[in-house]
Amino acid sequence: EVQLETKLTVPHRLLPNHLAGAPPAYLVVAGLVLSVASVPFMEQSFGRRGWYRNAPPKLLELINDMPEDESEEAVVVAHCQDTRALDGYEPQLLQHKRVIGFRVGKGAGGPSDTPSQRVRNLRQLAAAILACREGEIRLELQGREVVVMGAELAAADTRAVLKEYEVQSPVSADMADLLVKPSSSQAGGQRG
Repeated sequence: EVQLETKLTVPHRLLPNHLAGAPPAYLVVAGLVLSVASVPFMEQSFGRRGWYRNAPPKLLELINDMPEDESEEAVVVAHCQDTRALDGYEPQLLQHKRVIGFRVGKGAGGPSDTPSQRVRNLRQLAAAILACREGEIRLELQGREVVVMGAELAAADTRAVLKEYEVQSPVSADMADLLVKPSSSQAGGQRG
C-alpha cells in the first residue's frame, strides 16, 4: 500500500478572477496609468455583463494564458491622456494594450544592441521606471506599438497629473516602498 499526499490549489492565472479584497495595483507615468489585467479590470473597462464581448481580442487571450511563475502579471495601459511626454501619440491607440517589454536610461529610446527586458509584473516595471532619472523610458506594447518618453519630462508630467487629479502617489500602496525618499540633507535644504 502506498500513501500519497497532495496539496490542491487553484492554478494561478494571467487574468485573475478577483483581487482577493485588495485595491487594484497601479503606476502613473506621464499620462499613462498602468495596471494589472484582471476580471475586475475587464468589468470596469468594458462592462460588467459584456466585457468578454467588448474587450480587445488580445486582452481576451489572457483568459486561457497561464503565467510562467506565480509572480508574472499582465500589465496593461488602463488609461492614457495627453501630456507633453506623450505628445504625438494617440491615447486611444495606447489604451488597453498590454506592456510586454521595456528599457530605461540613456539610449533606451533609440536603436540599441541592448535587448528590452520582458515585463514580468507591475512591481518590476515600476521599480525600473521610478529609478530612471535621465535618458528615456521605452515601453513596448502588444501590437508592435512603442512609446518613448524622456525621463525628466515624464517625471514632470507625472507630478502634474497627480496634482491635477489629486492622487497622492504615482504607485499604489502595495508598491510604496519603491518610492525614493529624500535624504535628511535634502529635506533640510528645502526649509525656507
